[in-house]
Amino acid sequence: MFTLRVYFFDQNGKRRLKQHSLGTKDSAQARVLALRFNLDFETQCDMERKKTVFEELAAKVSNPLKITIGGNVLDFDPSKPEEVAYVEKLRKEQAAFDNGGAEKVLAQLWTPDQDQPQARPRQKGKPFSVATELYLAEKTLDNKQTTIDEKRRTYKDFIALYGDLDINQITKPEIVALKTAEIGRKLSANRINKRLGQVNDFFNWSIKNGHYTASDKSPVDGLFVSKKAKLAKATENREPFTDDELKTLFGKGYQERFFAPDHYWIPLVCLLSGARREEVGDLLSANIKTVDGVPTFFIEEGKTKDARRTVPVHHALIELGFMDYAKARQEAGHAYLFPHRPKGAGGRSKEAGRMFTLRLREDCGITNTRKTFHSLRHTVITRLHTADANPAQVKQIAGHSSEAQGVHFQTYTHAIGLTQLAETLNRLIYPHDFANLKLADPTFKAFFSKEKTAEEKQAERDAKNAQHLAAKAEREERNRDKRKKDNTK
Repeated sequence: MFTLRVYFFDQNGKRRLKQHSLGTKDSAQARVLALRFNLDFETQCDMERKKTVFEELAAKVSNPLKITIGGNVLDFDPSKPEEVAYVEKLRKEQAAFDNGGAEKVLAQLWTPDQDQPQARPRQKGKPFSVATELYLAEKTLDNKQTTIDEKRRTYKDFIALYGDLDINQITKPEIVALKTAEIGRKLSANRINKRLGQVNDFFNWSIKNGHYTASDKSPVDGLFVSKKAKLAKATENREPFTDDELKTLFGKGYQERFFAPDHYWIPLVCLLSGARREEVGDLLSANIKTVDGVPTFFIEEGKTKDARRTVPVHHALIELGFMDYAKARQEAGHAYLFPHRPKGAGGRSKEAGRMFTLRLREDCGITNTRKTFHSLRHTVITRLHTADANPAQVKQIAGHSSEAQGVHFQTYTHAIGLTQLAETLNRLIYPHDFANLKLADPTFKAFFSKEKTAEEKQAERDAKNAQHLAAKAEREERNRDKRKKDNTK
């Protein structure tokens, strides 16, 4: 006895097995079974293929004796009556196939088991680019613009890999290839899962809205790198900076390395407020003002729903001239606090983050991978708790969710006065003289006398591109006129 095992994928992308036990004399039966199993998967993928029903046999058997039927070479043992009868049967089926009965012959050769789910017939769907734009248009109602932009980049990467496929042509193999490409780019497991999740969300939306009809399940289902619980356990937490590290980071060489206003101000504001880098980088200049006698900055958007908050300005920042800098931007008519930076994937703070990393690793020699820009936030929160600050006020300053603290924190702490918050924040004390970092001109007047805003730079690029397109159109028109004249001669 021997066993014939055939593996294939069902419409949900699950690997399935068909297994049959055969006698040693049943080689002909083995061949026709192999033929039948292969035809199932092939016909579901492409019923219009030009292959005959026998091409699959050629590469699957090893008997040295051959016979040619309809241009296809098959293994054959003429000493066995059952194989002679089998070949005669194949000749008849070949003739039926050649006479246009391909689909009928396929249906006769393949009778699926009752317990095997059948793939849905492929329907023509929308191109991936069109369907994802419909999805993103709806998601603008409940997603931040940064999230929309991030999803759009993921979908563009998918199109770059496969082209603009009909979404009903996208199944497990395409998603597996996408994941493989992401792994090849050395992305972290969290990052890969985030991008797969963005594709998964799109397909779940497409199924609910009737756009994706190839299956009732997303092709991303089951393909995430790891379970979230495992990833969370494996993810290293950031560590706060020590006193010595802070003295080094904000000591000699700080002003030289951080020559631009965003380089200089963003790390200081984060260190003296606990705000996230992106929150500070995207601040509107009009949102830095004095309220009830307290200098503050208002964060309109952030990582969570609790991130929208008003934060007092630490007294050390006031002494360094932060409020003067904000006033100068307002008087110059700049909408953003750092108008020279474009609103890219990492917000307007991406360049400041890159420069801080250079300062951290190259200038200061701090190579601990758990010490990053985000460690500034950990430093603030840790030190405020160490200073016995009111936990509810620390959460409000940091923009952390208060759900874990119960109804008291959710209901009765939202109206904590700015004066109280300022007193809490000013408990944040470092063994460091920040006055040594004060600039002769904290408003960066000389810098902005030469530097254009991101919007002005984009306008110049758009103008140059328009000129280029106009010149190209003019050249093409001249060439058309010249060809017409040449043709009339």
